Amino acid sequence: MGSESYLNVRLAMVVAGEDQIPNYDYLSYGGRGFSYNLGWPIVLSIIYSIIPINIHLISGFLSIFFGLLSILMLYLILYKLKFSKLQRILIVFILILSPAFIYASNLSSSVIVTIALSFISFYLMNSNKKINHALSLLILFLIPLFSFVFGLFVLFILVLYILIIDRSKLKFLIIAILVMSVSYIYYLFLFGVPEPINFKANDNSIINYFSELGANFGLSFFAVVLSLFGLNSLKSEKNVKIFIYILFFISIILASLYLEILFYFSIMIAIFAGIGLTNLFHDKWESEIIRKTTIFILVVGIAFFGISYIGRTINLEPNVFLVEGIGFLENNVDSKDTVAAHYKLGHYITYAGIRNIMDSYFIYAPKLNKRYVDMNEFFYAQDINAANKFIKDYSVDYIMFDDYTYNLLYKNKLRNTYLPYYLNNDKRFRIVFENEGVTIWKVFQ
Repeated sequence: MGSESYLNVRLAMVVAGEDQIPNYDYLSYGGRGFSYNLGWPIVLSIIYSIIPINIHLISGFLSIFFGLLSILMLYLILYKLKFSKLQRILIVFILILSPAFIYASNLSSSVIVTIALSFISFYLMNSNKKINHALSLLILFLIPLFSFVFGLFVLFILVLYILIIDRSKLKFLIIAILVMSVSYIYYLFLFGVPEPINFKANDNSIINYFSELGANFGLSFFAVVLSLFGLNSLKSEKNVKIFIYILFFISIILASLYLEILFYFSIMIAIFAGIGLTNLFHDKWESEIIRKTTIFILVVGIAFFGISYIGRTINLEPNVFLVEGIGFLENNVDSKDTVAAHYKLGHYITYAGIRNIMDSYFIYAPKLNKRYVDMNEFFYAQDINAANKFIKDYSVDYIMFDDYTYNLLYKNKLRNTYLPYYLNNDKRFRIVFENEGVTIWKVFQ
């Protein structure tokens, strides 16, 4: 489920096949340094080497395992922080039915691993044993290897927590910063500073933040409403409130820039939704009917949309038509050929063993912004010469669209214009594969 799953499985197979970490990836961006977050692919490759079964099954099983581990560790943390039993149960209930958490637990991705590692590290950090502190630091060192962005976010939470709530751990914080910096220095030493992204990669419209509006891994609207009840009724000490409000505010800002922060934000929502629901159970309203009706609507809303989202995951990408298209590339296209497609299809193309021009792994991508501009000029070519220049510059052998990327590019534009016009009218472009959702053209020179 999801193109990142296909990237991680491919990288794991490459590492397992070569028994080492390669220096170069010949497929992504037509060729790039092997500058990936390799934590998850290495875990998959190690398990695959020990148990040589279908690696997709391994990744699926491990994702569920880390999801369950995350739930267990969160429950233990809540217990240590002296949350009531009812609060712990409700928080876990809401998190389990959170679309973002369901998505992460079914996706072969580093997301759920970093969440589990974050919980384990926090739990060990709050122990009185030095060995547990050492283990916590080791885990913090590993997190950036699974995700650069989540590593920085976890470090931000840690800094905020210790400076505002528990300054007795300042020594631990300093060591943690040094330890986590090693991972980032390693990548900076090998690959330098990544090129800044000058284009908008995420759609920040409201529908991408709430699963009820169709987001792939958005928040639960009903849980958000409950979390507001929880925030409004906080009876914590002043410094705890300051920590919570700052973290909430910063998380919202970061989620608008990097949508995947919603995975962590959904955990915060679940915690305060659980607190809010507990308070609703105990509070006295002027009208008991309204109170009970409110509780009923919110609980049923969370449960209904959570369960229905599980059914939706079956229809998330890649759909059966895209899988058929990937199969065609894998079985009929030479590995030295290059396929031009929207970057959202890039990981599927490389999974088939074919070169792409661009994919969604932007960090350390070669000439990232130039490629993005060139791709857009190609997709919106006003004349055949512009299209021909792109085809020549990037040695394009095939062009691929699926319904999703076609609509993404041309939904609000005149149909049969730009690149699609030339694909349908120039004899050099011939359809070699087509089903209900995917079309692939071969470029004849």
